[in-house]
Amino acid sequence: MAEEECKRVVLVKFKEGVDAEKLLLELMEKFCEIDVIQSLEWGQDVGGPETLRRGFTHAFIMTFKNKEDIKEFISHPIHRERIPLLAEVTDEKIIIDFLPVIVKALSR
Repeated sequence: MAEEECKRVVLVKFKEGVDAEKLLLELMEKFCEIDVIQSLEWGQDVGGPETLRRGFTHAFIMTFKNKEDIKEFISHPIHRERIPLLAEVTDEKIIIDFLPVIVKALSR
């Protein structure tokens, strides 16, 4: 049975007055040291309607080789060290892990 790529999407709502950009640059730099992450993307909302984004301002997408790699990521020392720091400066987050169904691939 072939391994199935798995993705993790994280949406974050930061507390008022937090310098999210600086914090996220440092966090993403550390996460890039974790080998089981195949790719990591993040960005800030570009102005979608507030009623749709509900105060969430930043999104992250991580790609893993399989579901087991997500478990390894969660238990990795860098993740275990950094996530409590992120929790202190966020009001809320949503995390979803999924097996992607590709409908249209990027063409470059």
